[in-house]
Amino acid sequence: MNNKLITKVSLLSVSLLLFSTVSIAPAVPHLLQFYRTFDPSLSQASAENLITLPALVITICVLLSDLVVRLIGKKGTVLLGLSLMLVAGCLPVFMTNFKLVLITRLILGAGIGLCNGLSVSMLSDFYSGSTLGSMIGIRTSVLNLGKTITTLIAGYIALINIRYVYWIYLLVIPIIILFALNVPAVDQGEKAKVEVHINKTVVLFAIATLVVGISYIGATAKIPFLLESKYHIPEARVTNLMTILAFSGVILGFIFGPILKRLDNYTYPTMLGCMALGNFFFLLPQNIVLFYVGAILIGLSFVGTMSFTFYYVAEHVPHTGVNFATSLLLALGNVGSILVPLVLTKWIGAITTNIFVAPFYVTTLAPLICGLVALIIFTRQKN
Repeated sequence: MNNKLITKVSLLSVSLLLFSTVSIAPAVPHLLQFYRTFDPSLSQASAENLITLPALVITICVLLSDLVVRLIGKKGTVLLGLSLMLVAGCLPVFMTNFKLVLITRLILGAGIGLCNGLSVSMLSDFYSGSTLGSMIGIRTSVLNLGKTITTLIAGYIALINIRYVYWIYLLVIPIIILFALNVPAVDQGEKAKVEVHINKTVVLFAIATLVVGISYIGATAKIPFLLESKYHIPEARVTNLMTILAFSGVILGFIFGPILKRLDNYTYPTMLGCMALGNFFFLLPQNIVLFYVGAILIGLSFVGTMSFTFYYVAEHVPHTGVNFATSLLLALGNVGSILVPLVLTKWIGAITTNIFVAPFYVTTLAPLICGLVALIIFTRQKN
């Protein structure tokens, strides 16, 4: 156990930039204009690869991180990942060749992928019980807070020079220093071992995480289209609603520990129920108050659901298998987000013309079913 505040801060700081690949998203149209001055044939889809390609590499490297851990240990793997993020993240500042920039973004994704699973599983190396639950909840908040902060910084930097948006990865430097100096190596004895360990717990949570990924990312993608295109709600109000959705999750992460202590395993079905209810409000006739309540429920329930998932797996999977189990869950969450255009756009569009409202039937029923199954399982365990 290690309850030093500086150790906690250092462990949590690793998560600060793990969502940073989307931080430059608002700048992509301007980056496209910049790179077109050197390559006029560059398409919008190509420019969007600055965001999407790292996500694919992250998914792959999350699953492969165990192999690197076996070679250089957990702390070494995190420091390698952070170093790749620093170098590959900043290099595009000096580049005008778009293909080279894409290569650096792929390397950036590899660095993030190496850190992603370990940013969760290493918490269980130092903490357990309610402290672990609190740390995992705060970690999820730090993840979302980091995305918000880096997006804001990138937006201001872009006003100076569009190429400078990549300087946001200089924020990796203090993270490397904090982690290197304050996080002890855990590469001795049993904690040095990593194994592929899949049991019923991992399988059930993996399926649920896939569903939650589709439901949450689907909701966040479809809410603006529903409100602006169907109900003609002003863009500024929609932006405010989506901001509240994001920050409700940040707040929930900081109070996840006390919630877990009170509700125990019932935290999970409760959060899934909140996600279903939040999405249900968007099936109702236009009511801006209910839409705001729905957004808050969706935001906090996603953070609560994922925090409980990582906590439960860390507590119920053999320690040597925690990193692989966590990596698998993260990968399936990414797969869920990748499937959103297929499930909620193409498939829905093939069976109905009500393309704005119909996706919310899926995002309501999917977590509701998962929540009911979880409620039955945990009730039987308790009895």
